[in-house]
Amino acid sequence: MVLKKTVKLLFTGDSITDCGRNNPAYQPLGNGYVYFAAYALMAKYPDLEIQIINTGISGNTSTQLLNRWKTDCTDYKADIITILIGINDLWRRYEKDKVSEAVYPEQFEANYRQMIQMVLNSCKSDIIIIEPFMFCNDKNNDMFKELKHYQKICAKLATEYNITLLNLQSEIDSLSACVSSEKWSADMVHPNLWAHCWISQRWNDTVFGKIKKYIIKG
Repeated sequence: MVLKKTVKLLFTGDSITDCGRNNPAYQPLGNGYVYFAAYALMAKYPDLEIQIINTGISGNTSTQLLNRWKTDCTDYKADIITILIGINDLWRRYEKDKVSEAVYPEQFEANYRQMIQMVLNSCKSDIIIIEPFMFCNDKNNDMFKELKHYQKICAKLATEYNITLLNLQSEIDSLSACVSSEKWSADMVHPNLWAHCWISQRWNDTVFGKIKKYIIKG
């Protein structure tokens, strides 16, 4: 039995992952859920060398993420890659000056499938998919209703490839009766600071058990 002392984790996606990671005040992890998740994990396993990499870029769609997938993801050969992408794919459909950048569900699935396949064919990292989500109390909101198509694709791919899926929307919805969308987020998309911490807790609940496979080898 060999004790592995280093674990490399990579987070990628859009602004929710980026969260100011290039701002000198918040380098290199940003000040969002990646920051909270990383340091909670380090506190859980202080004897390990845990390397955390954040390659999120604000405003990215799945198409833009795919275009940089090799250099910003698979080349790092991380033990675990966490992906949160998709809300901009949909949001662009509602922005008149950016509608040409919208990514519809069929292309979203094709992009995601290609990214997963690249991981399986190269670095063979474990993958955690965080489904795109909204903090929306209005179940008749058009964008919120359309988001379900993207979430179903994430669930489909997670099942098909035996990938861990972090389903946040169901938990958010269950709390919607007592937590207003304004408390979660100013625009129903970007989490407030406490909500980032909440997301990190959900991520850590998922990863704490899985990390053991990287500690004990042999």
